[in-house]
Amino acid sequence: MTVCERIAPIQGSLYSPKNCVVTSNLEFADRAYTSMALKAHTDNAYIKNAAGLEGFHVIVTAKEGGESIIIDGFNCAEQLKQRFPDDFDFLTRTYIEVEYLKKGKHHLKSRSKIIELDQIHDSYFQIRHNVYNKVNVNHLSSDNILRFYRAMQRFMSIVDDERNILKIALRPDQVLIFNNFRLMHARTAVTGKRTLVTTYMPYDEWLSNARLRNLTDL
Repeated sequence: MTVCERIAPIQGSLYSPKNCVVTSNLEFADRAYTSMALKAHTDNAYIKNAAGLEGFHVIVTAKEGGESIIIDGFNCAEQLKQRFPDDFDFLTRTYIEVEYLKKGKHHLKSRSKIIELDQIHDSYFQIRHNVYNKVNVNHLSSDNILRFYRAMQRFMSIVDDERNILKIALRPDQVLIFNNFRLMHARTAVTGKRTLVTTYMPYDEWLSNARLRNLTDL
């Protein structure tokens, strides 16, 4: 999308070197390329250099459904900290391995925390979670495996709370650009054909351009 290229260079993905055209297509064996609803997640959880910004442009709207759902992951993390401090502490200190495997084509792994803190600015840096990717916890003790799933259950119950959800029915004349490190996204089920163009932009280049224009102190 031209509007995204004005913000930062386009970051390629496993599905395309530039823009991803997301529609019902079982060739990709990916839930996003179906008409089913998607739970809240961040993209690129299985690679270290996950996209910093993500752009959505719906070029064909669904007959019914297909609303984009946006959740402020940092706000949800703060709620977890206030309500369940032990679970918050666990998710900010424990490394989890996320894996993407497509036989004969890709085998990617990333080891990171679900909630990454910015120690310099005393704030949040990144939420990294995608329920549709394989999560390996074999390196954890049996007690910590139980702690992990308890913490994630509580965190995701906050994420799924209707009070934390913003639904947007995008029109073809709109482009939604959001921070993939902070905002989780989801989708309602689709009836009929819906075509979405997704564009990724790298975190460092985006911040570099923002600093040059005095738009951020980060």
